[in-house]
Amino acid sequence: GIDLVAGGKSKKTKRTAPKSDDIYLKLTVKLYRFLVRRTGSKFNAVILKRLFMSKVNKPPLCLSRLIEFMKGKEDKIAVVVGTVTDDIRVYEVPALKVTALRFTETARARIDKAGGECLTFDQLALRAPLGQNTEGLMIKLGLNCMNGRSSNRSNHTKGGFGWTVCLPAIKVFLLLSSCSGQLSISLYDYGSSKVQVLLRGPKNAREAVKHFGPAPGVPHSHTKPYVRSKGRKFERARGRRNSKGFRV
Repeated sequence: GIDLVAGGKSKKTKRTAPKSDDIYLKLTVKLYRFLVRRTGSKFNAVILKRLFMSKVNKPPLCLSRLIEFMKGKEDKIAVVVGTVTDDIRVYEVPALKVTALRFTETARARIDKAGGECLTFDQLALRAPLGQNTEGLMIKLGLNCMNGRSSNRSNHTKGGFGWTVCLPAIKVFLLLSSCSGQLSISLYDYGSSKVQVLLRGPKNAREAVKHFGPAPGVPHSHTKPYVRSKGRKFERARGRRNSKGFRV
């Protein structure tokens, strides 16, 4: 037989679909699967990958961080695969265009009041299917008139004709939704500048992460111990004070 290294055959474990049963999330995944397949856009691939992630890996992003990241990029759309939350420490909110899975009620109200926009991912897909400017998007249409079947290749025009037009992204999706199997549609980048800024919240800001690392008490460890209570008499003596043997 074949001798495998101890541990057996290594198997890649990565998500290919979200664990959640949220139907709206599943519809968003379905949309971005289509966009990744038909456009080859790396931006869309990253969005799709992040939609699969667990709740821990989709940390919230507060308004203050969002504003800081978007300084000098006010004309671009901020994209957060997660929740955007309010921050009461911020007094002035600029007009921002933000796409997120969810907005807290106060965060949404403050962004809208400042003249900004809170977008969903299906709205983002209509505005910028490639993660780029929608004004410079080219669509090549091939209409197969002979047998009524849709052609699989974008440059396949045998028995029909093809033409290239320049339309905003919203028209692309109207065409996609209204075509009856006789149009083959492929998207081309028209060389326009990116209008998205992809952001994430602080992934390791959770309380649980403070307990990870070298064991509490070993030299140079700053790991937070699990203690019964934070009182004077709980893990405050040896190893914690110079007068009690040593201090870490």
